[in-house]
Amino acid sequence: METIQVSQPKIQNKWHQRATQGTLVFCGMYIAACSVGYTNSFGVLYAEIDSYFKAAKEVSALAPGLCTALSEGAGILCTAMVNKIGTRYTIMIGGLLEMIGVFVSSFANSPYFLIGPLGVLAGTGACLAYVSIFIAIGQHFESVRIPNALISVGFTCGIFGLSKIMQILTEYYTWRGGLIIISGLLFNNCIAGLLLTNSKHKEKPILKKKKLLPDRLFDISILKNFFFMYYVLVTCFVYSSLLIFVTFMVDYAREKGISEDDGANMLFMYGIGSIPGGFVAMVIMAYRTVTAWDVQAVCVVVAGVALALFPMFSTFESLSAISALLGIAIGMVTAVYTTVAMETLGTEKYSSGLGFTGTAMGAIMFIVSYTSGTLTEMMGSYSPAYQIFGWLTSALGGGMVILRILQLVNKFRKGREFTPVNKV
Repeated sequence: METIQVSQPKIQNKWHQRATQGTLVFCGMYIAACSVGYTNSFGVLYAEIDSYFKAAKEVSALAPGLCTALSEGAGILCTAMVNKIGTRYTIMIGGLLEMIGVFVSSFANSPYFLIGPLGVLAGTGACLAYVSIFIAIGQHFESVRIPNALISVGFTCGIFGLSKIMQILTEYYTWRGGLIIISGLLFNNCIAGLLLTNSKHKEKPILKKKKLLPDRLFDISILKNFFFMYYVLVTCFVYSSLLIFVTFMVDYAREKGISEDDGANMLFMYGIGSIPGGFVAMVIMAYRTVTAWDVQAVCVVVAGVALALFPMFSTFESLSAISALLGIAIGMVTAVYTTVAMETLGTEKYSSGLGFTGTAMGAIMFIVSYTSGTLTEMMGSYSPAYQIFGWLTSALGGGMVILRILQLVNKFRKGREFTPVNKV
């Protein structure tokens, strides 16, 4: 009797595809952690710069603020480079700029010197690497809701891990030695980028087919979309508020009579909270009845209230608890905000929307960084800046909730689907 051997190429291909996608997501999480995570862990560095150079607070905040702003604000430049040279070389260039900028910053002899390498070079490099991930990851997945959320968890892991790493490195090697070591860590983005991306001639047809890479550098029609423009406004303010929190955290702790180590630990607690926040958002996003808009609206309200209430507490335990709450809310916002752009605009206009959002965030974050530093210098306390931007952010989040309620009411009245989003 003849034995018939049945091959299982489909099963093997399926597991190979899953392993490949898992590797890609891990690389994306690593790049997100290193590229943007460290720019949001500057509370330790700001306190050291402020103490070392003894400059005005708005001057000390310039370089960290500019770095964080450009890590989001060079989005249109990133889109142009991806269109021209592909995601692989864009990520590699971003990794090199980050490494060079952070390494050169270790030789700074004044806070103004830091503006160039740390503010401009490292910030631009972070944006090139970070934004490219979301364009690259779309090549390998039919639905990007879960992959985008996982990559954003990498961002929150970066805040959690690098804030503690920077504290330890600063303690043992001073802030100069810490920056040199961090620069070596950032260089690994180039290697992760090689694993994550296809070569340009392979990826461009895929991106064109999935409409992730538009023919035009910028689609001006996105400016006519009211829901998208309101989303940009909210996203800008929630991340500007986050910038104030992470930049001034350690120095604020010192103002309250809490040690710098405990101040860094509060930033660490914020990072710990942001990780489960990202995973919770990922689970919620698995239910397609819930839109990314819904998740962001609720979390922005919570984040704004937490930031506004932060100055009302004075003990290490209470401040750590409110930091963790803020971390959970921001972790969830980070996990969904890129998906909100895609669901609001559709895949055809996604890259234009992401670039515009990043550029707007960068501009507003830099203005807020300088303004909050000036306000703190005038008032002699960080509390007014926390409260003003916290309540403003919460109010804008409330606007998102109201808009969504109005849409649901309109849907109920008309008896048909009416929603500003296209679920992906």
